[in-house]
Amino acid sequence: MKKTSFKMKKFLILFFAFIVLFAGLAPALAEKENLALNPSFEEDDNGRPMFWNTWDWKNDRSVTSYHIETGEAHSGEKFATIVNDKENDARFRQLINVKENSMYRISCWVKTENVGFTGLGANISITGRLETSRDVKGTTDGWESIELYVKTGRGINTLDITLGLGGYGYVNTGKASFDDVLVEEVNAIPAGVPMAVIEGTGGEKEKDGGESVTGEKDGTRSFRSDWMIYLGAFFAALAGAGYAFCTRKDRQYNPEKVYEGDYFPDEEDDSETNGKHEKGDKLKSLKEDSGSGTVYKSTLQGKVSLQDARAAQGLESAKGAEKTKDKGALKSAVVQQDEKAPENEAAPLEAAALQDAGKVQELEKANLFQKVLLTFKSSRFGHFVSRKADIAIMAAMTIIYLFPALINLGSTNVPKTGWMPVRTGENFTVDFGRQVNLSRIYYYQGHGEGWYIDGTYRIEYLDESGEFKPLGTFKKNDFYKWSYTRINAKTQKIRIVTEEPGGTLLELGFFEEASSKPVTGFLISDKAVDMYDEGTVENLFDEPEKIAYRPSFLTNTYFDEIYHARTAYEHLNLLEPYENTHPPLGKLFIAIGIAIFGMNPFGWRIIGTLFGAAMIPLMYLFGKKMFKKRFYGFCSAFLIMFDFMHFSQTRIATIDVYATFFIILMYYFMYDYFMNKSYELEFKKSLMPLLYCGLTFGIGVATKWISIYAGAGLALLFFSAKIIEYLDYKKYINMAQNKSRKTNKTANRKKQPAAGGKKYTDKPVPADLRWTDDFIPLNLIGTAAYCIVFFILIPIIIYIASYIPYMLSGQGHGLGEVWSLQLHAYRYHSQLEATHTFSSPWYQWPIIYRPTWFYSGMDMPAGEASTIVSMGNPAIWWVGIIAFFVSVYLSIKKKDKRMVVVFTALLFQYAPWILVTRITWIYHFFSSVPFLILSIVYVIKYIMEEYKAKYGIYVYLGVVLLLFVIFFPALSGMTVSTDYIKGLRWFKSWTF
Repeated sequence: MKKTSFKMKKFLILFFAFIVLFAGLAPALAEKENLALNPSFEEDDNGRPMFWNTWDWKNDRSVTSYHIETGEAHSGEKFATIVNDKENDARFRQLINVKENSMYRISCWVKTENVGFTGLGANISITGRLETSRDVKGTTDGWESIELYVKTGRGINTLDITLGLGGYGYVNTGKASFDDVLVEEVNAIPAGVPMAVIEGTGGEKEKDGGESVTGEKDGTRSFRSDWMIYLGAFFAALAGAGYAFCTRKDRQYNPEKVYEGDYFPDEEDDSETNGKHEKGDKLKSLKEDSGSGTVYKSTLQGKVSLQDARAAQGLESAKGAEKTKDKGALKSAVVQQDEKAPENEAAPLEAAALQDAGKVQELEKANLFQKVLLTFKSSRFGHFVSRKADIAIMAAMTIIYLFPALINLGSTNVPKTGWMPVRTGENFTVDFGRQVNLSRIYYYQGHGEGWYIDGTYRIEYLDESGEFKPLGTFKKNDFYKWSYTRINAKTQKIRIVTEEPGGTLLELGFFEEASSKPVTGFLISDKAVDMYDEGTVENLFDEPEKIAYRPSFLTNTYFDEIYHARTAYEHLNLLEPYENTHPPLGKLFIAIGIAIFGMNPFGWRIIGTLFGAAMIPLMYLFGKKMFKKRFYGFCSAFLIMFDFMHFSQTRIATIDVYATFFIILMYYFMYDYFMNKSYELEFKKSLMPLLYCGLTFGIGVATKWISIYAGAGLALLFFSAKIIEYLDYKKYINMAQNKSRKTNKTANRKKQPAAGGKKYTDKPVPADLRWTDDFIPLNLIGTAAYCIVFFILIPIIIYIASYIPYMLSGQGHGLGEVWSLQLHAYRYHSQLEATHTFSSPWYQWPIIYRPTWFYSGMDMPAGEASTIVSMGNPAIWWVGIIAFFVSVYLSIKKKDKRMVVVFTALLFQYAPWILVTRITWIYHFFSSVPFLILSIVYVIKYIMEEYKAKYGIYVYLGVVLLLFVIFFPALSGMTVSTDYIKGLRWFKSWTF
């Protein structure tokens, strides 16, 4: 009995030990849960894998096809295959439910055939992310395993996994097969494996709030929802701080010695050469109207200068000469002031003083009315009214331009509510209550869930036997666009079945044969939908009055709006952005219009149109600043106002208008710095053009990288200006040494030292040379230090700040991912291999060889056409080619420094495209056009002054306007006859 008891105890001990050991090993031995549905592709529906959707960039079945194949599977009988006959980015997709703050391993088996080695091979990725698994290329001997680890952050509850061939910006060809997908949670991620870290955003979308974001409780708005306000406040604070810094008075300066900036240029005569222009800038800082006399004052860093000496020594003499109108005495006073000055410095002040005396004589001889008029013009109020005249001209031109620019810009009357199914098989039935003879189904395509927003829907009709039969399919593969599919069915009921979920439909409309009005009075029945759908089926039929029977650009996106308007919408709603090959700021400008006017064509185009209108006064100011006459400012504005590309390019929701606007501003401010001598101004005043230039440079780069080209041109102008100033510095230093030696010789002859006394060695520095004391520490070293802030630090801050909506969007992103985007964008632009019907190389742009056709109206009545083309006005572009070379010749001949800025801008905005090997379009020339126009105006100025051929110029401007009027229908989308459009196609390459 005891022996038996001992054996029983031994058995129980071993049994419990086995239980404990099994309990410890069971989790390790148990098969982990696979979160993927239909992972081995054994379940399919007519050749489509169940629970898997497809997406491809080109969306063309002649390019990419998807298959379920049997035989030679990794396990089971079936596997999924992608075949890219041409380069494409194609993927299988599945939305997987996961847990926040967790780690997952995604793996599958893959084999490939003839996959190219230049793009991305077969891979695993996450929708909207750049990270991928190891990609498989070429032809494999059998099945290979690939894997990608993912770490989720707070609020991340789903992963949109993809099995693809190719990638974003890395399209590829060949055949890729996938099998045995495994998505499993893991406790740790091994070192050195491919991994994507999806950072959380601290909240999720509210189900009932549509696009609202959690965090808005009790009426309190979160930072995420107010990003636009904070970003705008940041830019305003940055500009205000810079302005306050540069306008702050320094204690060492005389408060009366102010810099009269030339940001709003006055009307004044221009010289035949640039010499008078340069010296005129010096004289401008010395003159200030004061009663009937003229007071001369200096702004040369608070130092006693040549002009100070002149003012101190001969001011009273000059005043007396002016009062007595004694030109001889006036000249003597000026010469007296110039005794210590270089001979070539006396003439400008003498000329100015004689001019003042002439004005006094003119006033004396005038009648009463003329005296009042002359006195008024010379007064400060008269000067103000002169500026008011400029404002009136600019305002009138801008308003005139806005009339055609805003008419038919886009409609605000588009659907706003919709339905987005989340599961395959969701369906609903439309009961018309009678037999209808249907010919078309219209659908307005909205956004969707995640990065890929496509969806496929099957149409079924109830036949006479009472069964639903397939009628066709329609695909939601666009963005905010009316489309329709033709059908031919006589039925009482239609059923819409979701084949691929993920895309939002905003409205549906059914049309009977020979009717342009949608069918009404139907009922929705037999709904089989998911509780997690966005919106309701009823939303598809709540805005029938907004259905456009003939869809057009007025209600649809067109050309690249499908990228930029969509991404603007995503930034505004903190969704994962689709377009990331350009910096975000341009899309954020578009988002402002959407925030104000809603998600509609007018909303996403209005800000760009206003920027285009703002170019008109900007070009007026630039032209008048350069050429000193109101008429030349008018010509500059007139030519940009009626350039074809300016009109069509600023009425479409793309980012080129913003980049071009800020490029003009960059050179506008750099012109001030380049034309003036920094040592003639207070130090901080001299920095103002550089500050504004740096701000606009930063904004431009954060909009589009073509602004970097401008940065190179700005650097060339800046360093050229500093080199010229340094040569001035060396010249004046040598002059000071020569004067000192002459002074010492004279002093030694007049004053010999006593025996054993100290020899006289004082070397007085001439008053006009004392600015050289601070030139090196302030104007060279100090300016260079501030330029690091203005052109490097501030642009970097602006650039990173523009990514704030991206960092807050979707699944959340960190600075590391912002940097990865820059590398991705560079690779995309440098390695893109694609073709396009309307692309053209750089050398064809100025001659307008191949315009870019933006839009063509579809389903137009017979004999009518609606089209939008981007091209140049021949009277501007073709004349501009000649004007450029003529202006180069004239500026060299006349040694005109002004045009250096224009030539530099034109060179650096155009020449870099010579080195670009990727596909390009004529609109890439847009940022060069303003400077081509300034070259034309320079030649106009020469013709006006040399040949007095003002009527010829008027005729030229009339031709520019006439061509704009003639081509207006092709630029605006106006409906006209097809014969009229054909008459505008002057050459075979002009296709529109």
